Amino acid sequence: MDGNYELWTSDGTQEGTTKLTEISDLDGWVDMSAGFAHLDGFVYFNASNGTDGNELWRTDGTLAGTIRFADIRIDGSSNPYGFQTFKDTVFFFANDGEHGRELWKTNGTETVMVKDVNPEVEEGPYNGSDQLCGSSVRCYEGGGGGGEKTAIKLR
Repeated sequence: MDGNYELWTSDGTQEGTTKLTEISDLDGWVDMSAGFAHLDGFVYFNASNGTDGNELWRTDGTLAGTIRFADIRIDGSSNPYGFQTFKDTVFFFANDGEHGRELWKTNGTETVMVKDVNPEVEEGPYNGSDQLCGSSVRCYEGGGGGGEKTAIKLR
């Protein structure tokens, strides 16, 4: 055991449970704490292949269908997290290196930032207290969620 997390697939039996991919063989990992979201037969998640930083990945449950889906921050890690499926879209937070941590979305074809909520602030208003809750996003400025609250209604 190398201490890295990997993706597994299972049909619910011991014999039908196998490791899906060897991301850690590339000095990478899957960030389990960032969460997962399902959309149209794919699971979206945060992973690194050890070269390109933590980015948005997706899998269809096969080795060939497990890919880095979007490179949001070309010069580092965008660290996507807080995945939530709403209607036909996966919403999540990520840092593109220019706007700070902001709300992003993908429909399985296109991945875009929803809005630069606070353009005057390099790091954006979001931190570890960010929440994607069903049809709304609750975001907090300042450390530990003690600052000004921002809410966005998803439509």
